[in-house]
Amino acid sequence: MRVRNFCDAAQPGSTQFVPLLPPPGTIVSIRHARWRVARVVIAPGVARVDAVALGPRDAGATVTFLAPFDRIERDHTRSRLRRVRRQRWRAACDGLRARA
Repeated sequence: MRVRNFCDAAQPGSTQFVPLLPPPGTIVSIRHARWRVARVVIAPGVARVDAVALGPRDAGATVTFLAPFDRIERDHTRSRLRRVRRQRWRAACDGLRARA
């Protein structure tokens, strides 16, 4: 009995799992942090995803992840409006103005 390697693209009729990758600009969750996808480069067997950090500690940092080794999921945590105190709202607006 011959064992067949399903990851070998050289074999005719072989199959390989390709993860669905988000397009640039999408907010995703990788390694329990929020990121915005900057660029996706697909190569045989792997995809390089360049992302910009959105968290308060490392905002603006650019990191490269490799799919399928890193789990990349769309972030749906902030899909609803929420109530915040006036002080927090002003701080967020001031932060946006400072970055503009």
